[in-house]
Amino acid sequence: MNLGFRELEKIKGAIEEMVPGLKIFFFNPFLVVSERQLRNALYKAMNSFRKGRNISRTLELEFICYLTGEKQIKKAKEKNEKVNRLIGLMLVSKRKKKIKKALSILRKHFHGKINLNLEFPVADLNMVMEEHGLSEGEKKYVYLADKEVNKGLEKLLLEKTALLDLKKWRG
Repeated sequence: MNLGFRELEKIKGAIEEMVPGLKIFFFNPFLVVSERQLRNALYKAMNSFRKGRNISRTLELEFICYLTGEKQIKKAKEKNEKVNRLIGLMLVSKRKKKIKKALSILRKHFHGKINLNLEFPVADLNMVMEEHGLSEGEKKYVYLADKEVNKGLEKLLLEKTALLDLKKWRG
């Protein structure tokens, strides 16, 4: 089953309506190297809205801006929507019951049509670097920053996220 982001937005809206207090975020999994990166992007997006310093109209778009490290919403969306067959899904709620209910709805709706992997995938580091459009200098930094390349890449992507706050502040 090949779903685009428009179809996913409809499904997302319906599930969020059925499960109040739940937020669903879709993302390009090839932009993500660690769970920490996802949590950081979500925290920064929520903090941005809390402080009234958001650059987008929705929490979902703000999350994508932080995940991609892009100040321009159009560029962030382009990077995020450049998905083949894999789509990352993050369910956020204060209550575990709501997440379980949403997963149950997803399983029921897509039974046999999609593979719902509940494990955090191992990132293809070259693909992540390509999707983020890293320069040769940044790629060298990744390999020099840490003996474990994924840790070096995670550090670089977290730095890019932090820089987004500076870019927003400067205007």
